[in-house]
Amino acid sequence: MTFPRKAKRLYTFHRSPAWRKRCSDLMKRINAERLAAGPAGRCGARRKRDGEPCQQLVLFSNGRCKFHGGKTPKGKNWHKLQLPPSDAGADADALARKERMIFQRQKKRAAARAAKLAAMTPEQRAAYDNQFAKRVTTPGPVAHRAGIRKAAARRQSLP
Repeated sequence: MTFPRKAKRLYTFHRSPAWRKRCSDLMKRINAERLAAGPAGRCGARRKRDGEPCQQLVLFSNGRCKFHGGKTPKGKNWHKLQLPPSDAGADADALARKERMIFQRQKKRAAARAAKLAAMTPEQRAAYDNQFAKRVTTPGPVAHRAGIRKAAARRQSLP
C-alpha cells in the first residue's frame, strides 16, 4: 500500500502509541463526566429490549438523549436544521460562522435547483413536480398515517 507523504505520516501516527494514549485519555475523560453526572445526567427513556433506563448522556432540556427525543423538531419545523442556542456554552463567533456557512450552502443549493428547473421543458417539469409531490409529506401520528395508507389502498382497489 503506497501513500503520499502527508497521508503516510497521518496513517503512521494513527497507529502509534501516542495516538492510542490520546484516544484513551479522551474516553476516560468522557466516561468520568458521564459518571459524575449521576442519574440526573442520563436519559430517562426505557429500552425496548429489557425495560431498563437508557444510559446515554442527556443532551436536551427534556431529559432525553439524541436517540430518544429532542433531535428532530416537531410541527412545521421538522425539516429545518436546528442549531444549539447561543447561550448553551458554545462560542458565539463559532456559532455565527456556522449559521453563515449553513445559510450560504442553502442559498447555493436553492440557486442550483432554480437553474435546473429553469432548464427543464414543461413536460419534464410536470414529471418532476409529480415525482416529488408524493414524497413531501409532514409527519404525523402513526394512526393518522395508517389511515392515509388504508384510504390510498382502497382507492387503488376500486375499478
